Amino acid sequence: LDVGCGAGTLALVAAGRGAPGVVAVDRSPRAGDLTRFNAALHDAAIDVRVGDLVEPVRDESFDLVVSQPPYLPLPPGVPPTGYLHGGVFGDEVARRLLAVLPSVLAPGGVGIVRADRAVDAEPFAGIELSWPGPDPTDVAAAYAATHVADEGTERDDVAARYRSHLPRFRSALVVVGAGPTSRPVAVELEAQPASWEALTAAARF
Repeated sequence: LDVGCGAGTLALVAAGRGAPGVVAVDRSPRAGDLTRFNAALHDAAIDVRVGDLVEPVRDESFDLVVSQPPYLPLPPGVPPTGYLHGGVFGDEVARRLLAVLPSVLAPGGVGIVRADRAVDAEPFAGIELSWPGPDPTDVAAAYAATHVADEGTERDDVAARYRSHLPRFRSALVVVGAGPTSRPVAVELEAQPASWEALTAAARF
């Protein structure tokens, strides 16, 4: 089960590795459509459902539940973006999911929820929480430092470094095997092209 599937990345990985009965859930109908599209693109059998957290599967159980819920903190007065913001501290969606996760786990099942900060285990009865990898305090400090750097006075210099890195990045894509594909590709456009007819004809939608 992939909760908050977005475009279906985790569900696609599970299906690609042979997991039977993959289900993907998201509260956004648009995300559900994207997951269906990507599943068709990769010939993956994924059951896509629209609803909040585990509500669409409340009478079912799963051996593995995975989720990468929205995790960015939302400052007061800032309009939320559903797939990014996880409440004031960034952990609201993760906490809500952890509270209901045991209800859809099969005996011996495992839930993996990605979070950017430690979640206190005390409020969650019937579930054992663990934090693999680095100490959560170190992760939080590094995360904060990244945001400070993004807004720092050296921003122009960083932007110039990224621009100079682009040619090397393109070369790296060739090395890892990225290239033309005969399969359909979805493209999100920031502005409407001069001719939709030319775009659809070229892309064969």
